[in-house]
Amino acid sequence: MAIIPFQRLTLTEADSALLRQQLAGAQTELATITLGNEATRLRLLGKLGEWHYLLGECEMALPFLTDTVAMAERGGDARALAANRLRLATALQYANRHREAVHIFTLGLRALAPSVDVTYRDFFLQHYGKCLVEMGDMTQARACLAEALTLRIAKGDAKLIASTEQALAGLAERDPITTSRIDSALFTSS
Repeated sequence: MAIIPFQRLTLTEADSALLRQQLAGAQTELATITLGNEATRLRLLGKLGEWHYLLGECEMALPFLTDTVAMAERGGDARALAANRLRLATALQYANRHREAVHIFTLGLRALAPSVDVTYRDFFLQHYGKCLVEMGDMTQARACLAEALTLRIAKGDAKLIASTEQALAGLAERDPITTSRIDSALFTSS
């Protein structure tokens, strides 16, 4: 089955050029970091990986992001681990390595149980939902996106809420039958 990308971020030429400049600057800065400055190294490697996948260079992103996940695990930095697992999973998705992406999304969501930390949970759910759409699992995608929307409404961030509403609308366009069946079930069970 061919993968049809779903609401992936695309950059303008100007944004790509700016990102390439930032990438070069970060690589230069990375070369100057001394031993013992792991927090800065972790931050830069994470950004390098993210910028590479945003530029469509997913395979170049993966080593950076794999390293950041390992560094965050070793250092016990839960926030950095969550952020970099999210980056890694998204890079794997953009590289059309969906099964691996699902594994990382699942690990991240387990670590971010609702009672523990919701800081990144809505982001994981949103991106995981989009990955599931690409894989054709519309029912699970809808559940992820609906939970992300609930969390984002609770956060009160209008931009994030709009993003999730846009993803749900895109899902409805791509799979109107499943979406209408799920919506009907939600409304009749209340």
